[in-house]
Amino acid sequence: MSSVSAINSPSGAGAGGGLSGLSTNDFTRIILQELTRQDPLAPNDSNQLMQQIATIRSIQSNTDLSDSLMQISSDNSFSSAANMIGKVATGLCTDATRKTDEVVAAERTSVGMLLTLAGGGTMLMYNVEGVVDKTTWQNGGVH
Repeated sequence: MSSVSAINSPSGAGAGGGLSGLSTNDFTRIILQELTRQDPLAPNDSNQLMQQIATIRSIQSNTDLSDSLMQISSDNSFSSAANMIGKVATGLCTDATRKTDEVVAAERTSVGMLLTLAGGGTMLMYNVEGVVDKTTWQNGGVH
């Protein structure tokens, strides 16, 4: 098992990546280490070993996919918030007041996408109740 420890350690081949840093060469080296260290009179079940490693790699793949989907979702939310710049939003501001005002900036925060309003104040994207084009709003189309 020293090979596994070396791969997960900062100086190992998969430095910083954990199981995601496990290359095919690393995988092969682990299998060969396991096979050379087993007792010839009581061999390990190599099928079981292969299944365990396949399960570990599957879990890592699922984790990587989940991380990728979260990043895509975050990027999509930011894009939506940025597209609101120049539009007029109605909703609940972070100070618990209800406002209708032009969005002048958008930023990603730890609690979500934050919109900055022209007249002062901020509104979290998930508190937006309506959006209208600035020209339509100025012409009295929405109140």
